[in-house]
Amino acid sequence: MNIPNILTIIRLCLMPVFLVVYFLPIEDARMWAMGVLLVSFVTDMLDGFIARTFNQITNLGKILDPIADKLMQITVLICLAIFNKSLIWIVVFVFIKDAILGIGAIYMYKRGIIGAANWFGKISCFVSLVSTLVLIFPFSQPLSQNSVMMLAIAIAFVNACALVSYSVRFYKTAFRKPKVTAFYTSER
Repeated sequence: MNIPNILTIIRLCLMPVFLVVYFLPIEDARMWAMGVLLVSFVTDMLDGFIARTFNQITNLGKILDPIADKLMQITVLICLAIFNKSLIWIVVFVFIKDAILGIGAIYMYKRGIIGAANWFGKISCFVSLVSTLVLIFPFSQPLSQNSVMMLAIAIAFVNACALVSYSVRFYKTAFRKPKVTAFYTSER
């Protein structure tokens, strides 16, 4: 087990910590929850950086990293939707998107292909993180419903772009025909 994979496992362990902290009956619970979310994001950036820089990319990491990202994102969105019912649609949308990507990943895995994250996925993760941090932040005045909806639309938009991007890559990879190469010899 290398350092990037350990960081990913730490990120998976931070998910229940986020849940507990978010629902603590203390005044600064949301600030602490934001801190846990930020630590999760930093470990995500660190594990990717270390894996690429020191050539520690593993198949386990390619599988665990997106699982950790998706579980944290859906957990945070569910927590937000518990207090703001207008966000339930974004939870359902992201869950369906992640289920589609998960089914595609399982199909690819069974064919011996382990996909890696792409830039649309990374941008989606970052925009979702920033949007959820704004939604979690305990402003003195609650965000207007329009502001909440705009942040939810931003999350939906980047997740839809990631879905399209991964779907195109899935289609090109999963359904491509094997290349046939012919070897010719010329005898003179």
